[in-house]
Amino acid sequence: MNNRVLITGGTGFIGGSLIQKFLADSISVHVLSRHIPISKYGEKYFHWDVKSGYADRAAFENVDAVIHLAGANVASKRWSSTAKSEILESRTNSTKLLYDTFKTLGYMPNCYITASGVGIYESNNKKACEEDAPQGHSFLATVSQAWEQAARPFEEAGVRCCYLRTGMVLGNNGGALERMVMPVKYGISPILGIGHQYISWIHINDLHNIYIRCAKNATLAGVYNAVAPNPVTHYEFMLSLTRKVNKYALKVYIPTAIVKILLGEMSDIVLESNNISCKKILETGFEFRHRTLESALEEIYINQK
Repeated sequence: MNNRVLITGGTGFIGGSLIQKFLADSISVHVLSRHIPISKYGEKYFHWDVKSGYADRAAFENVDAVIHLAGANVASKRWSSTAKSEILESRTNSTKLLYDTFKTLGYMPNCYITASGVGIYESNNKKACEEDAPQGHSFLATVSQAWEQAARPFEEAGVRCCYLRTGMVLGNNGGALERMVMPVKYGISPILGIGHQYISWIHINDLHNIYIRCAKNATLAGVYNAVAPNPVTHYEFMLSLTRKVNKYALKVYIPTAIVKILLGEMSDIVLESNNISCKKILETGFEFRHRTLESALEEIYINQK
């Protein structure tokens, strides 16, 4: 690849540290953001506003690869009809804005990589889903389907596209783990439902390395499940987290009906089972640094007493 990547969502949990990875590899980074922060590492920020359809064209100059991470947080508030529209449109409209801007400028990037989610598949507890597994009909499935479909014009224009269906991302200072660990620290380890639903997870460093591999390797294209090789049940996840953070925390089962009352339709995030295979990305030669949940948590909480 050339020496410039354009990232959306670069100020978020995943994008913020991904920027550092590219810069450490002598690849310059342009970031599209609604707000322009002070550059910390040498990245350059450019303004865009998806709702108004504006994107600073200077951000697109000499860009070889695009990594599209931007989208409204699916777990920040209850899923009202307004919130659901925001979640969906923030992904599809931003993708369209990226494509339309490149088209207006008269050129396309060599590579386009978009985030997606493992919620695209039907909920399952049995054989791990590969990329051609049946897709679901939940709101999360609909969002991922629409997000991927919005990127098809890039493919039709001859751009090499990668779609990374990502599981729960584990890392410091953000993501779902930050919420899950709080009650454990205070002595409660909540088990949601019966705890048999699968969680397909990935350490943030491994996810970063998949993005970088897709950007650099011209042979990679299509859909990849961005998850670690060993999914665990929710019960197993909370057991491992409790052992690592506060072994004295008390397990408390929260019935499915209560979870649904508390979260409404958003309960799908924690109750649906995502047993997902990473066989396809492994077959490309990718090597995970954190293949087990214990390894991932050990790295994250290495200084935990």
